[in-house]
Amino acid sequence: MVHIKRRTVREDGKIFWGYKRYKKSKYPIWIRPETFAKWEEVRRAGARRKNLRDKEKARKIYENPPKFGTFNPETGLFYLRKTADGIGRWGTRDEYEKLKERINKYKKAYVERCKLKYPVPEICPGDKHPTKEGLFVIRIIGHKPQYGTWQEYVNRKEKMLQIYKNYRKNNKEQIKEKRKSARQAAFDMLAQNPHLRRKRGDIDPIFKKLFWKYNGIGKEMWVTPEEFERRRLLVNSSKRKWRAKKHEQKNVT
Repeated sequence: MVHIKRRTVREDGKIFWGYKRYKKSKYPIWIRPETFAKWEEVRRAGARRKNLRDKEKARKIYENPPKFGTFNPETGLFYLRKTADGIGRWGTRDEYEKLKERINKYKKAYVERCKLKYPVPEICPGDKHPTKEGLFVIRIIGHKPQYGTWQEYVNRKEKMLQIYKNYRKNNKEQIKEKRKSARQAAFDMLAQNPHLRRKRGDIDPIFKKLFWKYNGIGKEMWVTPEEFERRRLLVNSSKRKWRAKKHEQKNVT
């Protein structure tokens, strides 16, 4: 049996609508042009209603969309973005990798533009906005500070802390070797250039911060005057306790 397409016109002027199935057989339905126009209008109205219902359902699902790159094991696709009509778009691994590469390229270009446009900021994440109440520095991208509420700052800080913990957990040996090589390179550089060695309490002329110490990979740690004083008092307190304990042990013996 030859398959007939919808809208096919017969010799007598009737138009093919579809097949009517009965048990294991199917029979063609031919109707007049006036009837076909009415049925087609009803069909399109129903399709529009169904499309709106599906979009509304999808919007509710994607009110809190998944993270970029989330993998769906059922479909084998990666989440790419949220479309203009509020529906999430999924794609293959190649599409995800290409989009990720393009996003990283745009981010790097944006950071470089900000570095050229804005001066070096004298603020840190968590500091208050200089003029507006209730706003704090959330992060600094390319010398450009981004402001938000205190809750936004706390949420971002917790998010970055969790990312850092996961990274350290999954790359223990790599981090250990990297820290060792970086520490050795820093100490070798200071040994060759002793005039560059910092002393505790040195002042940074740009940021007005005080040098505290070299960290585990040989990088300089600079803190605010308030933080420097807090750490200094804490160290002195610990030293006094340790000396008192040693003095007691010496008297007992």
